Amino acid sequence: MSTSRKRRKKETKVEEVSQTESTPAQPPVLSPEEQEIRDLMSQLLTKSQELAFELATEENEAVLRSPLAQKAREIVIVVKKLFEVMRRRITGTSTSQTTM
Repeated sequence: MSTSRKRRKKETKVEEVSQTESTPAQPPVLSPEEQEIRDLMSQLLTKSQELAFELATEENEAVLRSPLAQKAREIVIVVKKLFEVMRRRITGTSTSQTTM
């Protein structure tokens, strides 16, 4: 093979690699049902976060000891775990890296 053919072959390979590396990954296309699940999960996380803020800033000890507040706290704990799992799945990180 001549030197110029080798050079062109190398240049072609470099171009192919560059095109592959620079192409951004396309987001997955979601079905309407998957989109609805994603939207509901987002709403659940938002409302749970708002609930957690209210619990964290409540100063009335009687309210904090109430069964309602205890159940709300349990829900927030489960939603926090769900959020951590979702974050790990999206970012590919471990639990120790996502802990605040």
